Amino acid sequence: MTKPTISKLILNSENFESFTIPVEVITDLEVGDITTSITVGTDGQLNRVHACRRLVLQARQDDLHRLSTDGFNDQGDRLMLDERLATMPDLVDIDLVDTRGQLTTIALPWRDGDSWDVNAAIRVQTDKGRGLLKMVVE
Repeated sequence: MTKPTISKLILNSENFESFTIPVEVITDLEVGDITTSITVGTDGQLNRVHACRRLVLQARQDDLHRLSTDGFNDQGDRLMLDERLATMPDLVDIDLVDTRGQLTTIALPWRDGDSWDVNAAIRVQTDKGRGLLKMVVE
């Protein structure tokens, strides 16, 4: 039996924006210290909620810069995904989609930042020499 592999990664923000990152632009992805909580709804349905304590995502910055977002900078220019991640740290969870179409949502750590919609647990660094963007959430 073949194990499924990841087909895409979706980053979900606090304001309901979602950003799909093609798996081929990801150079490193680590999701650590995952916990799972199971609850039973009033209808008897099992609900599984996953959360992590650490996420490391590294991707090719040029490819992220080709993906537009709904965000704008102070000059009114549309933000590309690399810019959006660096200037608006508001991610709340990720969706991992495997080659079978199975979706796994994992909540990210959240620490209040300067305003209610800023996740201070997110740090983004760019390495222009290597052309990489690295995001760490912990």
